[in-house]
Amino acid sequence: MLANTQSSGLGLLAEMARAAALHADKSFGRPLRFSACDDVQLLTAIDLDDLRLETWAVRANDTDVTIGVYAMSGHAEGERMAAQGRFTFSTYLHSTGKYHA
Repeated sequence: MLANTQSSGLGLLAEMARAAALHADKSFGRPLRFSACDDVQLLTAIDLDDLRLETWAVRANDTDVTIGVYAMSGHAEGERMAAQGRFTFSTYLHSTGKYHA
């Protein structure tokens, strides 16, 4: 999927993952690991300098949280969605084989 995107696609995905990680970290306040990236859609090429990200916790429990990320880009005709995706983070740590409480 990403091999067919314009060069800004990888930068956009990185910014979305970063925003999701920051939101997840604030939600849990304890060590997390990235566990899944679901349903990412890169809708249009954008200038990363003109990017606005919105994040929402769409699912959370004691062991993981899924963050929805929406990337908006401003244009002369108004703001439009450039990408969207869901990123899941878990308190399960492979190094210990346990969920971090």
